[in-house]
Parts: sequence; C-alpha cells; structure tokens
Amino acid sequence: MTGRELIELSQKNLVGVHPKLKSIAEQIIENLASYGVNFAVHMGLRTWETQDALYSQGRQSLSVVNNKRVAAGLGAISAAENLHTITRAPAGKSYHNFGCAIDLVEDGDPYKAGIQWSWASTKNYYKIGQEAKKFPEITWGGTFRSIIDLPHIEIHGNVSLASMNLLYKSGGIQKVWDAVDEDLRIQRLL
Repeated sequence: MTGRELIELSQKNLVGVHPKLKSIAEQIIENLASYGVNFAVHMGLRTWETQDALYSQGRQSLSVVNNKRVAAGLGAISAAENLHTITRAPAGKSYHNFGCAIDLVEDGDPYKAGIQWSWASTKNYYKIGQEAKKFPEITWGGTFRSIIDLPHIEIHGNVSLASMNLLYKSGGIQKVWDAVDEDLRIQRLL
C-alpha cells in the first residue's frame, strides 16, 4: 500500500485533530510507507464519552462496559477483552480528548480492505519513534516513563491537561490549540 493510500484511510480518524499533529502524522505515515511499513491512524480525537467507555474496560462489568461502548459508537467487546484495561486516563485526562494525540496502527494485511490492526512485530512500532524524533514538537509514547505506548504520538508543548480542561471549558478546542501553538512558538524562540 502506498503512503497516500494509508493517509487517505487515516482521514476519518484525523478529523478534529490539531492541524500540526495531523500534518506530522501524515508525514510519518508517508515516511514509514517508503520503508515498506504500513501504518495508519487508528484513533485521534476522543470524546469524553468514548474516553469513559475505554477507561471502564477492565474496571467495570462487561454489561456496563458494553453499554458505554455502544453509547459512544464503539463496538461491543468480549468477556476476555474486558479482563484487561486499555487506558489509564479517565475522561478529560487524555490528550486525545483535545485532539492533541493520535494512535497509529500497523496494517497486518495490506491486501484486505481497511486497516487490519497487527501487533505481529512490535519492532515496527519502534519505527514510529524513529520518525517522531524528526519532529521536536511532538512526544512519542514509547518514551513515557509510567506506561510505554508505542502507537501513540502527541502535541502539547508545556500545556498541561489541567490547563487544557480550563481552556476547553472557557473557549472550546480552538482555545486549547491556540495555547499549544503559542507555547510551541515560544519554545522555538528559546
């Protein structure tokens, strides 16, 4: 699959993502494809409802989790899947909630329509980190201290989640992005 095709497959998951992060994600996808590694965006902006549904997985009963997932527009999961947590971040505590984070996934079967998420080779997920190093304004989840999150990249400068919540409540997502852009501009000047 070409980088252009992978970028096109990613577009629906890039809606609502910070424009600079969207541009960087597309460049990373294109670069990885040029090495024969097929990645696409699996998740970008998450609503609070979606974040709550994901956070409840592995913490609440299967029926509660699946009710939340269905309400958020996600598919139901099995009892086996509900044995594991998938995020440590409750609603409002993830950069995804502000369009400032995305998750990239490898396509395990490029001959099948859509993206067939694969963890067959985690070494390919480290290639995201190699590409991320080219963009000083983003942070790759493979460098996190508390939990390693290989598919994850985010952009926020020094704007904390607490500040993002306040900015969002007072002016919406654009106010959050303006603060991130201003912080990144200041960092470039230093």
